[in-house]
Amino acid sequence: MNITNESCLPSAQHPSIPALVCVVFSVGFLLNVFSLWVFCCRLSSWSAGTVLQFNLALSDALATPVTPLIAAYFLNGHDWAFGRFLCQVKIALMSSHFYGSTTFLTLISVHRVIREHRNHRDRTMGKLQEFEITFEGNKVVYSPGESISGSVRIKVAQALPCKAIKVNCNGFCGITTKVNDTAWTTEEQYFNTTVSVADKGTLKPGEHTFPFKFLIPATAPTSYEGNYGKIIYRVRSFIDTPRFAKDYDTEKSFYLLSLLNLNQVPDIWGPSQSAVTQLFTYMLMKTGTMVLKAQTDMKGYTPGQVIQVTAKIHNQSGKSSSNVTASLMQRVTYETKKPTHDLRVIAQVEGGVVKAGKELEWREQIIVPPLPQSQLNGCDLIKIEYYVKVSFKSPDVMLTLPIHIGNVSLDKKHQPKSSPNCPASAAASDPAPASASAPDPASALDSSPVVTSAALPPRPAPKPAPRSRMSSCHSPSAPPALGEWQRGPNEGAQGGAVTDGYPNKRQSQLVSPNAFSYAPGLFFGQNQQSNASSSSPGNPQTPSSCPYPADNRASMMPSPHILPPDYSTPSYPRANAV
Repeated sequence: MNITNESCLPSAQHPSIPALVCVVFSVGFLLNVFSLWVFCCRLSSWSAGTVLQFNLALSDALATPVTPLIAAYFLNGHDWAFGRFLCQVKIALMSSHFYGSTTFLTLISVHRVIREHRNHRDRTMGKLQEFEITFEGNKVVYSPGESISGSVRIKVAQALPCKAIKVNCNGFCGITTKVNDTAWTTEEQYFNTTVSVADKGTLKPGEHTFPFKFLIPATAPTSYEGNYGKIIYRVRSFIDTPRFAKDYDTEKSFYLLSLLNLNQVPDIWGPSQSAVTQLFTYMLMKTGTMVLKAQTDMKGYTPGQVIQVTAKIHNQSGKSSSNVTASLMQRVTYETKKPTHDLRVIAQVEGGVVKAGKELEWREQIIVPPLPQSQLNGCDLIKIEYYVKVSFKSPDVMLTLPIHIGNVSLDKKHQPKSSPNCPASAAASDPAPASASAPDPASALDSSPVVTSAALPPRPAPKPAPRSRMSSCHSPSAPPALGEWQRGPNEGAQGGAVTDGYPNKRQSQLVSPNAFSYAPGLFFGQNQQSNASSSSPGNPQTPSSCPYPADNRASMMPSPHILPPDYSTPSYPRANAV
């Protein structure tokens, strides 16, 4: 059978082929340029795998310039209109692209198989049997300015040639815009120190120990782990082998705790208070007013202490309100290009409703769970804030009371001396018992409907009339002292302590499991003993049998610490951003 030249003529192509080639050109050009830019400008060191991947990207980029010529060739009915030279360039580039891509893809696959096999052999059957870092005294929590010492332990079954053995200690903060992502968009480094503990040589079979010691800077911030960022400290060790890449490495994290002394926080003394007057419309035509004033007994707390919340509510409308709630809120700001805010409810307590035209004085308590401290001194990328939110859903009324969470509780010995006209000074000179020496949180609230967002200054107030109180020893889930309601002048409030025919709307304290997030150095103390002489009206006496420690504000001892969970623990509780 004779084959003529006519039988080898190209067949007609579908019209979609040129369009597909144009799409390949557009997408391929952008992606290949970006890939080469990353290889050339963003990678500081290259490994054998990096070299192969760069050559693969370069092979793919070779086909990009000739794709428009191929599209024009198809559109012209297989008529090449660009001359002989460009035809030869096109053939050379396409051939290099085809054979280069195939070759480097094959080499990358072979390289990965060999590397995995070699590591598995060396670790299980071959040279390296153990490679770990230990800290002196098995200590994992350190303070700024302290030295960290330990040793690197290596056990080899066969002689292992190495160029050097290095130990690195570093601390940094990384933040991102995606939840639980470790591809940091912004980083902040606090220190990075590397020492060489062994020079070029051969590790003989057996165990080898190499000591190290580093000094932690005094300005390093406390360790932290959140949804969008972390402050991480770790010690890493590397074995440089004569091969191209670092074949062996290991690391171990440690945790840094810089105690926050609440007595050193500016403007920390006195209650945190605020007031708001809200106009609202109901039943389309009627209008009403809700006056809400609230305060906390202090501005600073440590985990295990109790926040005393007092609110005065005047419903000047013809419609009953919804249940009043008080929530301990945490707001974490991550300073990315567009700041990311992570807001969550740590604990929440709920009271009853306020009937139309009635007045109510409401008191609640919130136990502070283990939490990260308010200030991460030395870190510019993460900011932590706490506040108590008192609110109604209907009408939509809310106010916030900023507070601080620290490690060393407030001590009245460090309170600045006030003038003779100051109510705090008058209260201090009163020889009355402890239950009457401090002003009543509710009585410090002014009864006039004032609209303000700033903290109201403390005012002198008469001693509150004596009233019966429940036992101060309470369970952690629903303390009986929580939810104390007092009737207003109109005797029409509906709440937790009202029993004249109204249902009890008081609910147990709800503590979010996310409140117990990574907070090194903070937990409910188990070894703290109650002291009857240290009880105060803001923090009732807690016997030693109760699960929460007594509030001893005169104590300057920091909260004890527990080891936080490992960063890689998958069961670590997390909260969704609001």
